[in-house]
Amino acid sequence: GNGLAQLGGGVGTLIAFATQPGNVALDGNGRNSPFTTALLKHIGTPGQDIMKDLVMVRRDVIATTEGKQVPWDNNSLTGDVILQPGEKVVAVVEPLKLPQPKAEPKIDTSLQEGFLKASPEFPFDGYWSLTRIATKLNGKSTCGWPSLVSGFEVSQGKINHPEWQGTVASNGVFEMTHFFIDDDTGKKGRNKLSGKLTENKGSGKYRQIAGGCNGTLKIARED
Repeated sequence: GNGLAQLGGGVGTLIAFATQPGNVALDGNGRNSPFTTALLKHIGTPGQDIMKDLVMVRRDVIATTEGKQVPWDNNSLTGDVILQPGEKVVAVVEPLKLPQPKAEPKIDTSLQEGFLKASPEFPFDGYWSLTRIATKLNGKSTCGWPSLVSGFEVSQGKINHPEWQGTVASNGVFEMTHFFIDDDTGKKGRNKLSGKLTENKGSGKYRQIAGGCNGTLKIARED
């Protein structure tokens, strides 16, 4: 096939995908696929929110597939979801370790290292969680919902996803367009988002093109 297609859902829903849009999930060599193996290991950790479960699943699959498969999710949750209540388990997240390539002849990299130090690249690459908080007018949300949570990836300073397109400058300033289909009318729409990222978080504003929906942004790094 052509890989994972885009799906949507209403407010308060969470859809988890085995791989990123446009990619095909790997079957693996064992009884279960890499995604199923990681899901069985982490989902329902006592006292832990499901979004944290999915982050742990994503890290395992990236390591197992050497970066070829990146689990994805599309959600509009408005609060924490804990599948199994209990004493909260604090997960110790070790640095992600990918298999090391075979040893190559040693090459003098002093010039390359000097260049990288002089020109740091893409400090905001990675996975980010984005919460849109709707503005209230006369006590009512301008968007029909109080807040929505989404996720996006920055790669080489670019945001490239079926629903999100934009760029992040080296100083953290970003401009983004969100493409969506209205659940009520079935018509296509766009939101314009702008703001600034710091090392692990960010903020900004958004507004609907040709619509009254608008509000603020709260952004946090996931990885």
